[in-house]
Amino acid sequence: MPVSRYMPLKAGTYHLSSPFGPRDRRMHWGQDFAANDGTPIYAAQAGSVQYIGAAQGFGQWIVVDHPAPAGGGTTVYGHMWDAFATGLKPGSSVTAGQHIAYVGSNGQSSGPHLHFEVHPTVWRAGSQIDPLPWLAGALDPETLLTVAAVPVTDTLYADVSEWQRPVDDSYPYRVIAIRSNDGTYRDKNWASNYAWCKRRCDENALVFFIVYFVWRQNWQQTVDTLKNLVGQPHPRMAVMIDVESWQGQIIGNQSDGLNNAYRAIADWLGDRRRVIAYGNRGDMNSLWPYKPVGLRIVLASYGSNPGYPGKIAHQYTNGEGYGGGLPEGCPPFGKCCMDSADGLTPEQYAAACGIGAAVEGEPGGNDVFTNDDRVMLAAVYKVLLNTVPNRAAAVEAKPTKKQPGPEPSQRGRPLHSVRPRPAPQGRRERRPTATNMTEDFSKSLIERRGSTRKPG
Repeated sequence: MPVSRYMPLKAGTYHLSSPFGPRDRRMHWGQDFAANDGTPIYAAQAGSVQYIGAAQGFGQWIVVDHPAPAGGGTTVYGHMWDAFATGLKPGSSVTAGQHIAYVGSNGQSSGPHLHFEVHPTVWRAGSQIDPLPWLAGALDPETLLTVAAVPVTDTLYADVSEWQRPVDDSYPYRVIAIRSNDGTYRDKNWASNYAWCKRRCDENALVFFIVYFVWRQNWQQTVDTLKNLVGQPHPRMAVMIDVESWQGQIIGNQSDGLNNAYRAIADWLGDRRRVIAYGNRGDMNSLWPYKPVGLRIVLASYGSNPGYPGKIAHQYTNGEGYGGGLPEGCPPFGKCCMDSADGLTPEQYAAACGIGAAVEGEPGGNDVFTNDDRVMLAAVYKVLLNTVPNRAAAVEAKPTKKQPGPEPSQRGRPLHSVRPRPAPQGRRERRPTATNMTEDFSKSLIERRGSTRKPG
């Protein structure tokens, strides 16, 4: 599995001096990086501090052991004045690219430099290998510093699939979106990315993660593929339905299939808030005009940030320069699609997706009458009320016999898509009022969700 590896010094702060190999009829077991005294030194890979402090010849050193998932092996950093200057101690965990020390000229040294060694397994005198081939393709620490310098005012995160390398512990954010499947096609990086997400959530490095699948018209097989890949859903996992036309492959009103997929996943996860959607305005309007009430949407809009009903986040770039100063990617992927949940902390974003603390005023579960439902109810009532010629008479009218509910083919659609039916001849038409509209809309919502809970 690809891992994140960083140069031990930032580009422009050093030049290579003594290489690995014979020197003065003795073996030089590392690569020297000549740099000014006090230049920051960075961990080449993630791991833990095995040795730190005084060391013969080095004056002081830091030895970092790297577990196999982080790339394996051991790296050595020597000649600093104070190996403890950044707060490290034996057993301290370090991330790839983390600032761990400062260049010095301690011990057997002719001038300030970093002596850097690589051992392919554990530290053992004489087992060192040439560091330069090992560092080939390593990232510059500036990559990580650029990401860290962005003010944390919104929740930023990457949206990745098999088109990027698998995620690893160099990933800097607390939310991530990973692809599971496109229809019945299974993402090649799924197993690795999913295992990493679960582990990092369990370690509290991630607040939550989003699994997304590309919706296809064979929605049942698509959802079955998702369930098969996931197995038992992780409690900090949300699912996102990727709704796209794919240059005309999918056209027309697909609300029935999309709503069926939405309900199937909501039932599986046990909370409809954990099912969100992704798409641009055009595709969301044409392919899914009749959406579930309260659906959260990640809106794709490169280079702009428009409003949209239900929008909770937006994808602002595909890594090709649309970020307007926001990151165009992040470690370990480089350039990639990036999203932002504006004005929300990771914890708030998670709660809005039904994970962690509940959002104030919005109960959980699939059979609740939420504030979103009330807003929709008010909008529907206003539209229908405007169709009645005498509004005052309509408000005072008393209901007679209850009108039949929607036809079976209309069940499952949000009720704002169901138009009033004409009253049969010989029967008095039931005019909409504040009272009976509220009752009918609430009962129909609950009937649509399959709940026996009565509105309170």
